[in-house]
Amino acid sequence: MRITNQMMVSRFLRNLNANLELLADSNEKLSTGKRIQRPSDDPIAVARSLHLRTSINETQQFIRNVASATSWMEAADSALSDATAVLHRAKEIAVAGANGTLVDGSLAALADEVDKLIEHLVQVANSDHAGRYIFGGFQTTAPPFTANRIPAPGGWIQPPGGQLIGSVTYNGDSGNISYEVGSGIQATVNAPGDTVFNQAFQALIDLRDNLRSRNQAGISSTSLSLIEQAVDNLLEWQAELGARTNQLELTNTRLLELKANFEKLLSENEDADIPEAIMRLKMQENVYRAALDSGARIIQPTLLDFLR
Repeated sequence: MRITNQMMVSRFLRNLNANLELLADSNEKLSTGKRIQRPSDDPIAVARSLHLRTSINETQQFIRNVASATSWMEAADSALSDATAVLHRAKEIAVAGANGTLVDGSLAALADEVDKLIEHLVQVANSDHAGRYIFGGFQTTAPPFTANRIPAPGGWIQPPGGQLIGSVTYNGDSGNISYEVGSGIQATVNAPGDTVFNQAFQALIDLRDNLRSRNQAGISSTSLSLIEQAVDNLLEWQAELGARTNQLELTNTRLLELKANFEKLLSENEDADIPEAIMRLKMQENVYRAALDSGARIIQPTLLDFLR
């Protein structure tokens, strides 16, 4: 087979381009720090990376859900603490009102304060978090409690405005609001308002009515007992929310560890071995330089060079 100069030049250029491509590939891996630049580099590794990235994104969403759930329950716990403080003050008023030496004016003043406590408790029960009402079940867009005012009964010392909160209506439902904090794992964050606050409203209204009707025996026998029951109910709900919050803290710790593990696996799957990448780059540089040197020797001699 006759070898011509054109054949030699063509082979040289083809091999030179192949070496240049390998050099560019080594340089790209070193500059990006990634051993996979395109799916064709390692299809199996690319599939594994896609799966790991999906797992990381899901875990990040679960972590955000845990943060939202925790924030909701912290807001609910704060509201329950405020409600408990209201009932503790009501208990102090009940103890004072049960004193048989108090005159009508003093009892009326205590009743007026209880009216203010009822109004404040309605505000607490209508607490919202990020624009959503906490204690309304699924009904998060409207206040869950409505205060119904009535004229003060005749014969009583009239309150300011002549009206009392006669009852409180619950407008929410018993729906449970949940956040997904793991694959198939739901965390309930709310407490239905009727089970949380109805006892408290009943206790305060009973106390107020007994104070205004000068029924000090009723305060001792009924009002104090209702207040203590309502306090116990609020404390039970606070304990329940506290247990849920602690569980979410453990879940958050686990999710953070899981995310770190996925990111480590992704790095091991994608990242280049820098010392090896440097070594390969230097090797490709030497091969490319040798190819250029060899090509210069092949291309240079021609018949014209010898005819001179």
